[in-house]
Amino acid sequence: PGNAASTLEWVEKHPLQGTNLVYSTHLYRNSGGGAGGGFAHRTRSGRVRCWEREDLVKALQLSGVERVVKDLGKPLLVGELGPDLRQEGVERQRELDWFRNMLSLLNAWEVHTLAWVWDPEDHLPHGLLPKGSFFSGPNEGGRILLDSLR
Repeated sequence: PGNAASTLEWVEKHPLQGTNLVYSTHLYRNSGGGAGGGFAHRTRSGRVRCWEREDLVKALQLSGVERVVKDLGKPLLVGELGPDLRQEGVERQRELDWFRNMLSLLNAWEVHTLAWVWDPEDHLPHGLLPKGSFFSGPNEGGRILLDSLR
């Protein structure tokens, strides 16, 4: 992680007291880590934002997600996540693979998620509904999310 905001170190440093509380974070392939590196990146042959499952496991370990969930037993909610659908070609496929792999890992670790569903162009480029009517159905990212719930 490029900075403290890219980790969950704060969970252990500032434990919450009480009941009915949950810790939360956001996960996007293209955020965190500083300098455009993304949540998880490697620097072989230049800086590359990761999307493969093995790299994402390592990123979740380095960022503290695994420790918070498995070692500390804290309830964690990923309050936002989704693929950057502005990307085209290979990078768009990597975004979709990142989303699929990340959802698979979070589901396996029993981390609850809230996906970003607003129109991709209205605010963040990570929306899971296409531009236009809410009733037109999900885009590629939305279909991946629905598949992960099955």
